[in-house]
Amino acid sequence: MKLLKIVLVIFLSVAFTSNAQKNNVADNGSLIPLGTKIFKNLPYVKDGHSLQKLDLYLPEISSKESLPLIVWIHGGSWKKGSKNMIERNAFVLKHGFALASINYRLVPEHIYPAQIHDCKAAIRYLRKNARSFGIDPDKIGVWGSSAGGHLAALLGTTNGVEELEGSIGITNVSSNVQAACNWFGPSDMIEMGAYNIKKLKPEVDPVVQLIGGVIQKNISKAKMASSINYVSEDDVPFLLMHGEQDSNVPCTESENLHKRLQVANVDTKLILVQDAGHGFFKEKKLHQNVVDFFEKNLINSNQVATIQNESEWIQLFNGKDLTGWIPKIRGHKLGVNYADTFRVKDGLLTVSYDKYKETDLVNLDGKGKSTFDKFGHLFYKEPLSHYILRVEYRFIGDQIKNGPEWAFRNSGIMIHGQDPSQMKKMQKFPISLEAQLLGGNGKDDRSNLNLCTPGTNVEIGGELIKKPITKSNSETFHGDQWVEVEIEVHGNDIIRYKIGGKTVIEYFKPQFDKRLPEVLPFIENNNILIDKGTISLQSESHPIQFRKIELKKLNPKNKAYRFIGNWALSMPYGSAGWLSITEKDENLKGELWMVGAPKPLSDISVENNKLYFTHNRSIGERKYKDGPASGPKIALKHSATIIGDKLNIEVEVPKNDGTFKKVKFNGVRIAPTPPKPDLSQVEYGEPIELFNGKDLNGWKLTNPNQINKWKAVDGVLFNDTPKKTFNPFAHYGNLRTEREFTDFNLDLEFNVPKGGNSGIYLRGLYEVQVVDHDSRMQGMHGVGSIFNRIIPKGNFGKAGGEWQHYNITLIDRHVTVILNGEKVIDNEPILGCTNGALHADVIKQGPIYLQGDHTKVRYRNIIIKEIIKK
Repeated sequence: MKLLKIVLVIFLSVAFTSNAQKNNVADNGSLIPLGTKIFKNLPYVKDGHSLQKLDLYLPEISSKESLPLIVWIHGGSWKKGSKNMIERNAFVLKHGFALASINYRLVPEHIYPAQIHDCKAAIRYLRKNARSFGIDPDKIGVWGSSAGGHLAALLGTTNGVEELEGSIGITNVSSNVQAACNWFGPSDMIEMGAYNIKKLKPEVDPVVQLIGGVIQKNISKAKMASSINYVSEDDVPFLLMHGEQDSNVPCTESENLHKRLQVANVDTKLILVQDAGHGFFKEKKLHQNVVDFFEKNLINSNQVATIQNESEWIQLFNGKDLTGWIPKIRGHKLGVNYADTFRVKDGLLTVSYDKYKETDLVNLDGKGKSTFDKFGHLFYKEPLSHYILRVEYRFIGDQIKNGPEWAFRNSGIMIHGQDPSQMKKMQKFPISLEAQLLGGNGKDDRSNLNLCTPGTNVEIGGELIKKPITKSNSETFHGDQWVEVEIEVHGNDIIRYKIGGKTVIEYFKPQFDKRLPEVLPFIENNNILIDKGTISLQSESHPIQFRKIELKKLNPKNKAYRFIGNWALSMPYGSAGWLSITEKDENLKGELWMVGAPKPLSDISVENNKLYFTHNRSIGERKYKDGPASGPKIALKHSATIIGDKLNIEVEVPKNDGTFKKVKFNGVRIAPTPPKPDLSQVEYGEPIELFNGKDLNGWKLTNPNQINKWKAVDGVLFNDTPKKTFNPFAHYGNLRTEREFTDFNLDLEFNVPKGGNSGIYLRGLYEVQVVDHDSRMQGMHGVGSIFNRIIPKGNFGKAGGEWQHYNITLIDRHVTVILNGEKVIDNEPILGCTNGALHADVIKQGPIYLQGDHTKVRYRNIIIKEIIKK
């Protein structure tokens, strides 16, 4: 018995019904087979045009396999047609295919490339949501007639073509298709224009209307709309069917496309239908050709789609030789690989100095023999702009004699570099951005993937960085171990260096350093931003090997990367929040910190350069002025855009009358944490007594509208609240210093009753938990923790009612906590604010504040020493 796998056929059409209908089932009054599930008016562009919707038909065929997909695109001269005109194509449902039909924007209101942008957006939507419909996202075909055939042919020849991708709808998923069937659609718009001009006036010529003007004045756009111009050897299989007597679109349009595909060695089949004109083919044998074609290329094919809208990994190093690379070594012409510096040995790309002579060890600048500086770079063959570069390397052997001390276990990857043909013979480094590859000496800390900027500047945290080296926050890699690094490049926008998937440094707006005369010739039209350049590997005096150098090109119109990261939020009503957006396996994840533990986000997507997510929260009346909202939690829809350095968020909040009001708030991007500070080199100022033991001089409530239960009693700062629960939303106030601080060492004692709870907020940002040893709050919420951020190495707290001691050092967003003489947190980074923070800005100063809205608590001997920054 033949096992039928099911393919989804997508119809792109125009008309739509007013109300979405889901899970309807076809009845006897329709040509659509009984039992077919119908999903109507699914929007493939969120908040898009009214025509950007599709219908989906899933046949009632039992199969354990996912349903593959075919795309039908309706005709109508790009100005009419409807996704509702589906029944004559319903025969595919009987043969194990599913079916969908989409609308797309029409002329003359919307000229090309709006139509192909819509088609690709529809496919991205279907692929993104494929699993929820039981569809196989790796088996998608397209099929169309006339104008729809034209679009189907374009889809079949433009997999991965960025200029036709568009930025509407879902953008972080591929629009690639695996098979294309074109029924009597044009493939060469210049030839069609020449054909139509003989019989049609420009104002009624469909091609002129599509392009937006006469062909003679729009040659480049006409070529952009012609599938025949995009044919390449990696195109998908094609089925072309055309009536020999077609007077609207001559059959030469299919014949010429067929020949071009054959030349490119693409699997293609042409069927010319005798005595047929321009119109739908009704013969069952012709229908069977369509069924056979899609069964062969979808059901029985092993093609796999690219899930992301980007290339597969490309191997830049073939493991055999230096094909695709060219050396430039200081003191030598481009292409001269002096002393076989760069070589392939045992399948590894190796930088070696074993053939260098004694005369090579002198300083080329004439500064003596002590500093070797015959540095070199191995350039990849082409400049690149948007990509992820993944490199695996290790240091080997000893540094060359007279090598600079700083170059011990030091090499680098240069990106956005100048063309090597433009480098001078004695130039040390290309104008570029460097990701330093650094190894440790076996004992000392040394961050890896530091940023170097020969001839360039960048921005970090909104500040122009002019210094030549900026350290990352990575760990140290000692010895000859293999290390894998990634460099994620987004043109002149964001660049990230990663180790083990963790971003260790992130910078923005790479640009030429216009202070340097040698850089000025590379600045065109006063545009200092660098959006692309060469990639090169360094030879810098220490032998190094590479065993993997691979690259994945990224779609520059996919802006999801801009939202990835941590954001400091200024929430409605003045509260602080923290938003984190991450990406794993092409899926966005997120969490939002407001009160209590971080809450995960749902329905996260990026469409039209806008981030969407859903978050559950209460929206009722405030429990007190500036207090929290009351009532049950409901799912609130959020959208966010990035303007400049700010994240602007808008949330729809339901009102009592059933309508919605829009509440706006914003955030700023939090830079990755700085490198771990060397605490042995820290200098402290004079001790400052924050509590005088007599009164509340120098302290005030964080919210003057709350009740102050704080008082000084016998040298103790006592919060005498009657509360006995952890519920933070009472009327009792938190106490803060009037003075604000940046980095410091804080020393104090605290005493909580059994089951009590308080907290010490550092700079008003980070809560150090105050509970007893036996509290129900343990681990990341227990004594010694940075609440919900950093778990202590153990519970070294004391019983309730006993005095306990904290010594806390905060410097460069790293914290060290000593609890009752035990170091429970050792110089660990804090990613962002904790719940209850006064603000979320990790840069600005803030107070010490003591939590008073939980239970009773006592503090004494509160001493702070500010850290002196040199």
